[in-house]
Amino acid sequence: MCSFFKCIGCCCCCLFLIVLTLGVVITYFYAVYVPHVPLYEIEKLEVKAFDMHPDLTLDTQILVTVRAYNPNSNIGFVYGDNGTVSLVFNQTDVLCSGKPPNFMQGHNNVTMIKVDLAGKSKFGPGLQAAYDENQKSQKPVPLLVTVEMPMRVVIEHVPLREFRVFVNSSLMVDNLAPNKTIKIVSSDTVFHFEF
Repeated sequence: MCSFFKCIGCCCCCLFLIVLTLGVVITYFYAVYVPHVPLYEIEKLEVKAFDMHPDLTLDTQILVTVRAYNPNSNIGFVYGDNGTVSLVFNQTDVLCSGKPPNFMQGHNNVTMIKVDLAGKSKFGPGLQAAYDENQKSQKPVPLLVTVEMPMRVVIEHVPLREFRVFVNSSLMVDNLAPNKTIKIVSSDTVFHFEF
């Protein structure tokens, strides 16, 4: 019976030491590296094509520039393949989409990510009304840019586990005229990570 309690006491001591060691390592990491979350925003949109056809389909080509800011001094990020960027109207109508490039973002760095979006979609009544009103009264058009990308944190040249970053940027833009840079009247960007 005595040896049973000694075994439980020994297991508790080992568990305590493991938890203590893990706590020290995490505290050291935060004290030395002072990690910050990267920041993302849509820098600009450029309409290359916004052509409506008689069958009410819409050909859209837009160049999106996403600004990614890494404020960390010892932490970098690797953005991988299989990402997507989409331009959405009315939360559901995907106008166009494209693939962002994979790249390594160093520490204390601002990277401008340019992504060509292209797509064919239905020119529905909601988009038709917003477009017509914009052409007549210059009322801003609501758009949503969504970004989904795989990402790895790199600490001192050591890449960690891959996860996904999701960016949703709600925009109000002044126009959708072809061959023109769109002025972003207002934007609200939120992002989250999925492990």
